[in-house]
Amino acid sequence: MSEMRTIRMEETLYNSRRRILLQAWIDFLGEPASFPNTDVDVLPHVADVARFKPFDDIIKSPAHVVVERDTFLPAFVALPNLVRNWRRQVDQQLAAIITNGYPKEYVPAGDIRQLATSVFVCNACEQLFFWTDAVAHNCSLDFPRGSSKERNDSFKEQVARIAYYSLGSSPWSPKFRSSTVLAIHVIRSCCQDPRTATLAHMDNTSTPFYCFACHPDGKTVMHWRMGVCFVFLISLVVSETFAARTQPFTQQSRSSF
Repeated sequence: MSEMRTIRMEETLYNSRRRILLQAWIDFLGEPASFPNTDVDVLPHVADVARFKPFDDIIKSPAHVVVERDTFLPAFVALPNLVRNWRRQVDQQLAAIITNGYPKEYVPAGDIRQLATSVFVCNACEQLFFWTDAVAHNCSLDFPRGSSKERNDSFKEQVARIAYYSLGSSPWSPKFRSSTVLAIHVIRSCCQDPRTATLAHMDNTSTPFYCFACHPDGKTVMHWRMGVCFVFLISLVVSETFAARTQPFTQQSRSSF
């Protein structure tokens, strides 16, 4: 199939079927009791569901096949296993990001998904997330506004963009980096052990956190989670300010020092 024909099929046929799936998914979220129980804490976005094989097979079925809302019902029967597999893969990718971001000789204890040091930053929107929030995050900045021609998108990017605009998001992707080091500093400042401190434990202890530089009187306190976000924002400001006030050292720039 030529690229031009594929683009045309995506825009005229597959997109209309994705919109039908979107409505079926909205109905599922509105009345989950009428569908099989998925028993997971975070459901995937419909953009992920559309890529699950039973759903994708229906979307990509031949043009003569009539696709309606009920056409997707057999695929919904397989949803529990599909969602479990999706979540397992997401957790594995997040775990790899966190473990790769550990400081040298740092050895945590316990379930990595429950640890308070498992903190992520989205590389696109620069927002900070804890584990469950990272699982649920489908970044709206994956595809900035603008036509494919204006952005010189590749064929693969054009196809992804078409699906993005029909479903309102792109599928989940591991576009995160670890912010464990910052979390360790905050947790230690709360007199807790970052190797074992869990999210639940940190939330229950409710240790007040405040910034000596901004509020030396200690009157403005923050929840520890807000403390992690605050330290992250400060680190961004400091790094950007440093970058703006420095320049590469060359023979020509020597006189400016």
